[in-house]
Amino acid sequence: MKPVTSTSPSLDTTSNWVEKTFSSLNQEERIAQLIQVAAYSNRDDAHRQEISALVYRYGIGGLTFFQDDAVKQVELTNYYQDKAKVPLMISIDGEWGLAMRLKNTPFFPYQMLLGALSKDKLIYQMGAEIGRQCKRMGIHVNFAPAVDINNNPNNPVINFRAFGEDKHKVAQKGISYMWGLQDQGVMACAKHFPGHGDTDVDSHLDLPVIPHKLERLEEVELSPFQELISHGVGSVMVSHLHVPALDSRPNLPATFSHHIITKLLKEDWGYEGLIFTDALDMKAVANMYPPEIVATKAILAGNDILLNCENVPKAIEEIKRAIQLGQISQEEIDKRCKKVLAAKLWLGLDKYQPVETEGLEEELNSPKVHTLNYEIAKDAITLISNKREVVPLSSHPQKLACLAIGEEGITDFQTILSRETEVDHYHFSEQQNLIQPDSLMSQMGHYDKVLICVHADKMKSTEAYGMHPSYYKLLEKLPSLSSVILIIFGNAYILSKIKHATKCNGIMMAYQNSMYTQRAAVDVLTGKVLAAGSLPVNLGKGFPVGFRC
Repeated sequence: MKPVTSTSPSLDTTSNWVEKTFSSLNQEERIAQLIQVAAYSNRDDAHRQEISALVYRYGIGGLTFFQDDAVKQVELTNYYQDKAKVPLMISIDGEWGLAMRLKNTPFFPYQMLLGALSKDKLIYQMGAEIGRQCKRMGIHVNFAPAVDINNNPNNPVINFRAFGEDKHKVAQKGISYMWGLQDQGVMACAKHFPGHGDTDVDSHLDLPVIPHKLERLEEVELSPFQELISHGVGSVMVSHLHVPALDSRPNLPATFSHHIITKLLKEDWGYEGLIFTDALDMKAVANMYPPEIVATKAILAGNDILLNCENVPKAIEEIKRAIQLGQISQEEIDKRCKKVLAAKLWLGLDKYQPVETEGLEEELNSPKVHTLNYEIAKDAITLISNKREVVPLSSHPQKLACLAIGEEGITDFQTILSRETEVDHYHFSEQQNLIQPDSLMSQMGHYDKVLICVHADKMKSTEAYGMHPSYYKLLEKLPSLSSVILIIFGNAYILSKIKHATKCNGIMMAYQNSMYTQRAAVDVLTGKVLAAGSLPVNLGKGFPVGFRC
């Protein structure tokens, strides 16, 4: 493991720039440095003026951008920065790159796919490329990686966003991603502390409960966070979770827990980096109290930065009231303000320059993005079953069919495969589900070998992973065919829901439905490359975490 390096944020609160900047701020402005609000580049001028007023009049510390395109975001960033007394910290939630929020920007794999990789250096390279793009955009913090351990297949909010179920691999891969970002001067953020993996409730909608005992939490959920902290992660995001083993007060989110944030994270673990709340407009906390009370409770618990803080004027007044009541000292507020300023210093905001828009989209969509995406997809392909060595495909003449489930037209996989071998193509989509599965399978029965490709773009369990019931009905007919290779271009958990899947001669997991995974799958099938990936999650049916054929 690489040691903590100079690119691990060192927050020097005693530097001249921090001291000089801090001294220029009044009480309200010092509180405001702890506040970030949500900003959108696809909204009207009224929104722009609202954000501008919060920057100019109240001196908020930063913005988290959501939605639209890169050029508009940069133009707004320059506009807001011009209004700021202290340069703004700009953040984005870009786990799979800028494309998570912005149109026409590079899309990188979800963490579930990354969890299958044998070469973690590819995750580092991805993190570095995302960091380069953030830097080019004037973005200082990327809220990634998620180091939750997804040990609950029914998790509606983490799931494909996690590296998997093995705590060691989750930590290793999270560290690689973190180093990639921070070596580019962009702060990483380990989330969602103390671990959002083992829940079936979405904290955007309600307050999840993590019921495990302390020993289990220390052994599993907390472990990756400790690893990333020991290797220099610049920030941690606290999630809206109720964890009775860490704080037994009823229905108390970790966001509001002094014991979890100040006692455990800051004092017991000695963490000195930035501590962000998760978005304070999420219903898990927003439904409990008015926005200003939510913000104050989060500050009293020990958070450094309030994300998506609503009603900023009232929040500042309520925090001032808490100081007057002796619930928190002015010295503590000042300490956190200096900490935020020290982070801005590390991020280079003491020498802020406007972001150039010329050539922006071309620089973001560099050709190296395509090469890296393919290399990642290729290394992730997991061969789960290979009875009678059906992979790679035989060079001997054979009648070969490819059935694409979930697609109406010729897929990238089918196009590329046709360049390599003779193959007949079939399709079965939601729009075509009136076709009788028996009839379609009867046609497949005339072939020596059948490739059945499941293409599913939806990754959430709440969206059934993009699988129409008719797809499963068709797949139940698999045993009627003599030689089948099943390929999943979608969430790995799909495989656990396919009856009789183990009867297939070959099973290949590609994890996502992209042109990169489809090309990589063809290259494995035709023997150009070996399948190197391993399962990041447990799919039952004899397919445990880490399994590969």
